[in-house]
Amino acid sequence: MKSFLRTNNVSILWSCMLVIATVVLNVTSASGQIRRQPFSSLTKPEQKRLWKSRVERANRVLKGIDESKTKDWAINVLETAVTEDSSALAMNSLGIAYLQGNGVKADSIRAVSWFERAGQHGYAYAYYHLGALYRFAMYGVEQNFKKAYDYFSLGAEKGSTDCMYVKGMMLYKGTGCHQNYTEAFQCFKDASEKRHRPSLYMIGLCYRNGYGVGTDSDLATEYLYRSAMLGYRDAKEELERPNPENYLENLYTDGNIPDEMPQISPTVNDTSLIAGCYHGYLATYDWSGKYLIGEKPMSMIVRKKGAEVTGQMVLGTDTVPFTANLTEDNRLDFMSGSLKMNDRYTTSGAVKYRLTNVLYDVWNEKIRGRLNLYSLSQKEPERPMFFELKRDGMQTLLQQDNKNNIAIMPNPFEKSFTINLELQESSPVKVRIFNVNGIMVWQQDYGQQNSGACQLIVNPAIKPGRYVLNIMAGIQIFHSLVVKEGGAQ
Repeated sequence: MKSFLRTNNVSILWSCMLVIATVVLNVTSASGQIRRQPFSSLTKPEQKRLWKSRVERANRVLKGIDESKTKDWAINVLETAVTEDSSALAMNSLGIAYLQGNGVKADSIRAVSWFERAGQHGYAYAYYHLGALYRFAMYGVEQNFKKAYDYFSLGAEKGSTDCMYVKGMMLYKGTGCHQNYTEAFQCFKDASEKRHRPSLYMIGLCYRNGYGVGTDSDLATEYLYRSAMLGYRDAKEELERPNPENYLENLYTDGNIPDEMPQISPTVNDTSLIAGCYHGYLATYDWSGKYLIGEKPMSMIVRKKGAEVTGQMVLGTDTVPFTANLTEDNRLDFMSGSLKMNDRYTTSGAVKYRLTNVLYDVWNEKIRGRLNLYSLSQKEPERPMFFELKRDGMQTLLQQDNKNNIAIMPNPFEKSFTINLELQESSPVKVRIFNVNGIMVWQQDYGQQNSGACQLIVNPAIKPGRYVLNIMAGIQIFHSLVVKEGGAQ
């Protein structure tokens, strides 16, 4: 009896050890190490876990995190995972490898093919890679906003938060699709449910400006605060700004500048008017073209020789030389010319833009139209810009400045300064001051002034800093830099 018990205990002990060994072998297999049992004996979920583990290890090898295997081994694992398991993760990884030339020869066409296969097999983020390729013209892929928008839309449908956000931004700006704040807002709302910081920020902007939703300062502050608390710097900066971006619509009430971006129908009554010296203004609108968000003085000298046009453009105090071709459909296509401008949402310095073209029409000694710029940092067209300039004749800017000389005393100033100028004719006079971002911060009408010597006393309630002074007096436009010192008023 005792012998039987001893024998039975030994059998039980060996059985327990076999069970433990079997479990260990299964765990070891699932971890991606050498299997001690046939792969076919694993369940389908276990096989999936094993392939995922192998693909993840291959990715670590390609990233240089795991140096125990070669990149050739990693590529082979990814290709086998695709063949044996239809692994969408492996397809996406192969797309990245071909895009970067990591372990294989760089090939953007094959990369696009792998990303498309990954997306079709359920890997939503592959559509983000595809969208980014065409949105930002990366790795030699030609920029195509329409394709980018379509890919981001597919990724958004499959649940990619980043795709939801970028799709919303493209709708917000109208790049590759129709411009629609309401649809953009919904994309941001969908992404914000996953605590996506940029989307929370954009919802705050929409509520603050009334873009796609009713204006609500309380909700704007709530969403901006939530984004800021998650560490999003842009949200913190927006909370510190005193006004929304479209606050100017309540300041410009004299009708000189259109409330909305005008539709330009190029009709040139006299093509000789293209040559000359022009002075006026440049107005910037929001992405929908319905709200005025900025305005600055603008001058342009145009010299024409056949279809070739040369000259210089002055925006505020920045002078931009350019060369362009005059097309049959009344468009100036710039061949050279770039400028830097400060942007409300860019704190790391001025944004550099490339002059793209001008769509214009000329009548009554005036030239008006749309100035199209392309942001070299964001790789996208800039907001709608409308200009209206009056022709002064074929004279240089220096000659124009001599005619429109002004004296400002003192400059820099603390509280007020005096302007002395010479008026060619009796006319109403308006003084406006713009900050470095092209935003008007102060204005005052001085009523009808007689021709000849004119003196104006200006006492602007502005913060210390550098500003552009702009004076409109009938056919004359004066501009100068002014600097305020001391405390804010």
